[in-house]
Amino acid sequence: MEILENGDSKKFLEVSKRMLDLTNQFDISFFEAINKGLTDSDSLNRWIFSLDPSYNNLVIWFAPVMLNNSIKYVWMVGKFDREVLTVRKMIDNAYPKFKYSSLLSCPVLPPYLGYVSTIATSTWQETLDTTGSGEDFAIFQVSYNGADDRKDIDQLMVLNSKYLVSSILDTETALTKVCDESTLDYIKTSVFPRLNLLTKLHTELHNIAHFCGDWIFDETKDIHEYEAIEEYRACLGAIFLSKYTSLDKDTRIAFAVLVVITRIFKYGLEGINNTEKTRQVIREITVAIFFLEDLLLSKSIEITLQGKGEVRFSINLELLLDSIDQSLNKICKYESENKAIGKSALVRFAVNEYSRVYPNKQLSEKAYSLYKKIS
Repeated sequence: MEILENGDSKKFLEVSKRMLDLTNQFDISFFEAINKGLTDSDSLNRWIFSLDPSYNNLVIWFAPVMLNNSIKYVWMVGKFDREVLTVRKMIDNAYPKFKYSSLLSCPVLPPYLGYVSTIATSTWQETLDTTGSGEDFAIFQVSYNGADDRKDIDQLMVLNSKYLVSSILDTETALTKVCDESTLDYIKTSVFPRLNLLTKLHTELHNIAHFCGDWIFDETKDIHEYEAIEEYRACLGAIFLSKYTSLDKDTRIAFAVLVVITRIFKYGLEGINNTEKTRQVIREITVAIFFLEDLLLSKSIEITLQGKGEVRFSINLELLLDSIDQSLNKICKYESENKAIGKSALVRFAVNEYSRVYPNKQLSEKAYSLYKKIS
């Protein structure tokens, strides 16, 4: 266990002993984690993903995380989330419909993600959102010595399904400060009750969207200047692809609202509040600003400044899906027409887009006022 000395080894050992005392289901998973996860997180991922989603025994997962240029370990103990069976069936049924879509064709699906409904997690993981910290999970199979990296489309990722839900519920405080009554009521009654399904569908379709279209994500798009636009494109793409699933229109609207509040009121707000503006933090802020400015432009959202620092945020549900499609079309059209030029075309597009959403290299008045109110 020496390798956990910079992580939370004491809690891990306590949880492990309790699990071993309660059931021998833990034995196999514990053995696999210790023998594979601590020395090779990619090997552990391969074992986890070789299991059937209906596997009912306990699983344990490790991953090293880079923090302040040193490696710490995060871990989860739990069972596969059974909702994943529903999500995968939805995507399996939808895939033939969007495989050759004119806007987001997808000749090859990336692997499905994995979801663990946790019994216990490392303390560090509970208290620090790594997405907001600007650090890299080794679940993305990033090799820190530069060798043996997986291709982007072949990533194997395991997510904490309880955290996916709780982190969105945690946005309620910020939403309550600024949302008008009808918007807040809609989120509480139409979005929050569906989070267990919609958060998983969001992460799956977002991941798939990176690998759809005329210019999928690969080394030719992996440039600093384009990161936020690529992430924004995947967000928009997830909403677009949802039209091919069995979701009815009302649920698709709820799904779109989930994506919007996730980017603006979770990742965007975390980035604004983070004092260390790392490359990844700036990316998350910028994705949120793209959503704000594009939805304001299409009148899909309204931000009303009422004096004395008061701000009202509202969503026009009838316009939302069309607005998302328009923003996605703009990006995909540019990529399709300029792929032959290469990375320089992406840089040029990024510079123009950043200038548009950051007037005078600052947040717009409405974006600034919104985040000032909820920070």
